[in-house]
Formats: sequence, C-alpha cells, structure tokens
Amino acid sequence: MKTITLLHKDSNTRKELTQAEIKIGRSKDCDFVVLDRTVSKHHDTIFQDEKSISIEDHSTNGTTIGKLKMKKGQKVLVSNRDIIRLGKNYTLKILINDDNTSGKPAPIDQTPLENEEVLPMPSAAELEKDIANINHKTKH
Repeated sequence: MKTITLLHKDSNTRKELTQAEIKIGRSKDCDFVVLDRTVSKHHDTIFQDEKSISIEDHSTNGTTIGKLKMKKGQKVLVSNRDIIRLGKNYTLKILINDDNTSGKPAPIDQTPLENEEVLPMPSAAELEKDIANINHKTKH
C-alpha cells in the first residue's frame, strides 16, 4: 500500500496513513479527525488499491478537489498534491508516496472529470470572512 499523508497547513496537522480505507470527519472514530463545524462527522472516505486512490463524499456541506465540486456519494480519483476542501473552509493537501518507486511523487493531475461542474476556489479574503462568521456564530 502507498503511504498517504494528509496535511492541514493552517494547523500544522499532518498524519500518515497506509490502510485501504481512510475515514475523514469530525467523529472520533475517523482516521483523520477534523475540528470544523462545517465538516460532517463522517465527511469523506479515501480508498486505495494497487491501481488508484479515490475519495468518496458522504457530506452535507460538500467536498471540492482542486476546482471540482463533488456531489454526495460521488467518487473521484485523487493525485499527489491535490488540494481537498472539506465543508466550507477546511483545506487539506494529499501527498502520496508509492513505496514501490524511487520515492518520486506521483504526477499531478488536476483535470476535471467529464461532465463535472467546476467551481472556482474561494479567495483568501472569502475564506477569512467565512471563518469570522463561524467564530461569531459560535460565540453567541
């Protein structure tokens, strides 16, 4: 199996995982626990086999890979260094290390799937505004 590293740069959260299924969400039983109210308890699952790595969305607030907005229940292939946005503002980078290669990262493929809606990523100012709104709501 490949080693998949999930990296959240804002909080310096980094976790290396090697299992075939990696659960991401707010629930304590997830492999990668996210402390963000816009992320579902069982938000996404990353699946890996010998040929590919994919992510499936199970969430209410959605998942975006690069510029591709996923639909609930949709499964999408992911590549090394893909940016994954969970909910409204939690962003992860996926790093893939294939233990059977020379250590070189997998090629980057940001090509959207056919017939998929592509949405622009929010700007830093928009993300900061969303965070401020969430913080304001949690204080009141």
